[in-house]
Amino acid sequence: MLDRHEALRLYTNNAAWIAFHENERGGLSAGKMANIAVLDRPYLTMPASDIHQLRSVLTLLGGRVVHDELGSGQD
Repeated sequence: MLDRHEALRLYTNNAAWIAFHENERGGLSAGKMANIAVLDRPYLTMPASDIHQLRSVLTLLGGRVVHDELGSGQD
């Protein structure tokens, strides 16, 4: 069974590698696209039974806000 850290790494870094985009995505470093989701609860410490209820309150794709429940009005 995967732990949460491994599942998150597989979904981010490894997914970028499989798509041949590891130089542009999959991690947080200079020069990579800013595809980020800010979640409403802490994925790594919340009860596993609640993970399916996680929601993004802010989502950036390519460095641009595409979803915002935090109030900046750019949604």
